[in-house]
Amino acid sequence: MRRGKQSLSPNGLNMSKFDIKRTSRKCSTSGRTFEPSEEFYSALIEDEDANFIREDFSSEVWTDEPEGCIGWWKSRMPDNRGGRVYWAPTPVLLSYFQALLEKPGSRDIAYVMSIVLIRNRTLKMIDTESENGVEIMNCYHRPTKTTYQVPVLDIPQQRVQEIQDELADQLFTDYREDDSGSETDGQQPESGP
Repeated sequence: MRRGKQSLSPNGLNMSKFDIKRTSRKCSTSGRTFEPSEEFYSALIEDEDANFIREDFSSEVWTDEPEGCIGWWKSRMPDNRGGRVYWAPTPVLLSYFQALLEKPGSRDIAYVMSIVLIRNRTLKMIDTESENGVEIMNCYHRPTKTTYQVPVLDIPQQRVQEIQDELADQLFTDYREDDSGSETDGQQPESGP
């Protein structure tokens, strides 16, 4: 077991930058483009092929979370001033991470997501250990007192970029509702993801 300084990536994975993509800016149901300052809903959904996709819905068509929904959040289309993008709310990030841990073939995405959750201080890496020749990173979520075991992987940089693009497509928003329930838009400064 290895203890000591918290490393954001036991194998040196570079997670310092994300190519940030924003919402499609259109309703997935009606195809209508959202207007500046318009509220809408974003949902992370597991489709019939077990892929995770993000869909955005106008307030008019949103009635309840769609089938296969991992998590959803309320968003607001930014005005034309341009602005900052934010991560989806923490409960959505954690639900997605948990779903990845349970989904066969998603170990690389779960590992990258664990680094994201460590960087944004949702999880804390407490140590690593070796299990049957595989390095395991133990990450702790204080509010739920849950420890997650994540296999440490050596992911090629090209695949890391693909995963970062996928996470950005699914989990970034121009609008943020913080954990206290107060809403902010993309114009206020915030520490990075």
